[in-house]
Amino acid sequence: MENNAAEFEGAVARLQEIVTALENGGLELSKAIELYKEGKVLSEKCGGILKEAQLTVTGEGAADLGEDVKDD
Repeated sequence: MENNAAEFEGAVARLQEIVTALENGGLELSKAIELYKEGKVLSEKCGGILKEAQLTVTGEGAADLGEDVKDD
């Protein structure tokens, strides 16, 4: 889980850089498209990590992972 956190934080930081570059403009169209595509991939990766974390927190993913779910 710690690895996912570091991966998520790195992806978010890179996404922020991409957004800033695209908002500032002045990029050639090919570079803007390249950054957009990279941002889309990073966004999907972050979404997957968040979904995995949500499943872990709610316990819905525990059965898929072969773990016991305990109700307190």
